[in-house]
Amino acid sequence: TNCAFVQALARERDLAMRIGDQETLEGFVLRARRIKAHSLVRSERIHHYLNPSVCFEPLSGGWRMVFSFPDEEEFDSLVARLRPLLLSSESIYFPKVFKSLNKLVPRSAQTEEQKGVITNIQDEFNSLVGDRKKGKAQGECSSLGDGWLSDTLLAETWLYKDLVHFDLEGEKRQGEKIPYEYRLFAAISYYCKVASFSSSLLDLLREMSNSGQLILSESVWSEPVVLDEVQGAEQ
Repeated sequence: TNCAFVQALARERDLAMRIGDQETLEGFVLRARRIKAHSLVRSERIHHYLNPSVCFEPLSGGWRMVFSFPDEEEFDSLVARLRPLLLSSESIYFPKVFKSLNKLVPRSAQTEEQKGVITNIQDEFNSLVGDRKKGKAQGECSSLGDGWLSDTLLAETWLYKDLVHFDLEGEKRQGEKIPYEYRLFAAISYYCKVASFSSSLLDLLREMSNSGQLILSESVWSEPVVLDEVQGAEQ
């Protein structure tokens, strides 16, 4: 009797965990659809900014750096949509999404192509934010006196200082010493990469859902996530 009771509890626990994992993926789908509906992503212009360019124009007695920027307000709104994917306190934080996906669709049930896509996205995420605390993310760095600041740190400094907050703490105070245009320039590449691999993961989840590998509520694929999808709404 005790054994049957323990087994029943285990089944209930497993069911609750599966429901939690499903909710995580459904939440991600809703947010990723909203990201993919953004004008910078929908038009595929983010690909131009994955590795933004810098040109040099001659001036009398020297040269001037000319940056390639998207519309600033348009970029601000994209980053706001991306924000929950990068916060560990959020249910749709990227590592939580990966964990839930691998529980609901174990590696043994994934095709080799699907495994490759998931691995590539995880590698992209880890290379982007994994070494942030050391101040040495993979990619370009900016000089500050005798030290170097990673693009990751500059991008986060821009986010906290120039977009959603104001007061800075810890190593982000170092990023504040770099001019605004350099902080923004680093942020453009950083967040466009996040938008790119969030779209790739959304496409993979849609594929898995269509094939029956992954069972999600049908409403997450049709529920309006932007005003343009609401019938009768006018802007």
